[in-house]
Amino acid sequence: MPHVFFTPELFFAWVFVTLLAGAMIAASWFDLRYMVIPKWLSLATLGLGLVVNIIRGIWLASLGKQTWLFAEPSNALIGGLDGLLFSLAGFGTAFAIFFLLWILNTVGGGDVKQFAAVGAWVGPLWTIYLLVVTVVFVALIAFGLICLRFFKRGVRGMVPQRSDGRRGEAKFKVAQGRRVGWALPATLAVVLVMFWVLRVELGLQEVAQEQGGNTTASSQKN
Repeated sequence: MPHVFFTPELFFAWVFVTLLAGAMIAASWFDLRYMVIPKWLSLATLGLGLVVNIIRGIWLASLGKQTWLFAEPSNALIGGLDGLLFSLAGFGTAFAIFFLLWILNTVGGGDVKQFAAVGAWVGPLWTIYLLVVTVVFVALIAFGLICLRFFKRGVRGMVPQRSDGRRGEAKFKVAQGRRVGWALPATLAVVLVMFWVLRVELGLQEVAQEQGGNTTASSQKN
């Protein structure tokens, strides 16, 4: 059963997912075009994640709803503190994981900062989910690039040789293989995971509640 506590209402849930996905799409664009993620983008993503989670905590507490650490926050200040702690815990988890990957020379410094900033949005548990799904997308993209390179070599092999020993121009071109960093796979993971874990709060699925042994469906749209 989906666990509903994260967002105070439907509109907030969509704003949350849209802003986070937008930040990651921007990071992917910079990474694919320039092979670098600007520091200002990572810092903006981090700062916005902290602010959004503090607002979320205050809002939930003011409605008397469950937060990350408290089932019934006593006041808005406690709710805001809960949101801040949630954000910092996610940031620390993401930073620790990607710093280790950076030491192992598998990610760049920009990837560390951007993924840590994403952790400030989603908290420690969903950071792990995002990492797992990101690794899957990295593997799929790497496999696709390997297949593309083999295909390109096959195309070159089919082009007839000229009298000077050189091969003629192919009638179509295959894109040159190039590095694909972690930003694009992480963006795909953010979209997939956040739409899944927030599917109830986004109004995409109703949550089932058991009452007196009978299962009923009740909408969680606030």
